[in-house]
Amino acid sequence: MYANESKGQKFPPNRYAAYDCDLPTATCTNRTDFDFMFQGNCVYAEYLTEVKILLCPLDGSWDYDFERFHCEWDTTQPCPCRWNSRSYNYCGFLMLPETLLLDPANMNAPVPSYSMFKTGAMIALATIGVEKATVALQQAG
Repeated sequence: MYANESKGQKFPPNRYAAYDCDLPTATCTNRTDFDFMFQGNCVYAEYLTEVKILLCPLDGSWDYDFERFHCEWDTTQPCPCRWNSRSYNYCGFLMLPETLLLDPANMNAPVPSYSMFKTGAMIALATIGVEKATVALQQAG
């Protein structure tokens, strides 16, 4: 739904900014490192209205994370600038496993971690952005 209505029909961007304060009216103005989560303020409240779907109910830290995803820890005040990857990963772009992963045959590892990724790929994502990094990494082979 988001992509159908966005300029260029793109998916929501990955997280690039965090909150500038912990208030419901806060804007996401502080740059942050690349994260495998969408930019919360791009989808809340028009496309995503329930914070609980961002977290797996079986996660041991569910209660803490649920509260942390809210402004001033008030669970009635979602704070989309605080949303980051916890239970789930989001990627608003497509990269082949061979481009991104050290061992593409093991892409469904039971305990995924950043150590699965090629260092160059992660540095490129964080420094030059998704679109430029995707092209550069594919050209590099």
